[in-house]
Amino acid sequence: MAIKLTHRCANALLEYARENGLEELYRQALQFDMETPSELKVFLESLPGGIGERDSILRVFIEKAREELGLLEAEVISAVPLKPAQLKKVEEKLARMSGKKLEVTTSVDPALLGGVKAILGGTVFDDSIKQKMSDMKKSICDRVYGEQ
Repeated sequence: MAIKLTHRCANALLEYARENGLEELYRQALQFDMETPSELKVFLESLPGGIGERDSILRVFIEKAREELGLLEAEVISAVPLKPAQLKKVEEKLARMSGKKLEVTTSVDPALLGGVKAILGGTVFDDSIKQKMSDMKKSICDRVYGEQ
């Protein structure tokens, strides 16, 4: 299915969602599977094409709905699971920085050693120990060997 058609279908779905509850249809799209009966399933089954096209339409719809709802996707990665109070503090800071409501997912990456790495939209904020050590190594090498 051509990109143009994918966007047209996603826009049609967005228009339908505006009239029938954008936030609810958006939530359905985030948790969508073809086995669960829903308005979204009926819409997608009415379209030509296979699963790949439906996935593309859903991705574009989710992007557009997120933008319209004023939401920004954020991922918070830490070396160990964050306590709820710690996560709340990180979320609040990221929300202030972006000026938007956030949809936060979390993951754990022990390779970070400590600290937090956040991906907000397409921007990475890396305050991990691993990154700080890498920055320190580069700084030392630059001083010893000169800028390269």
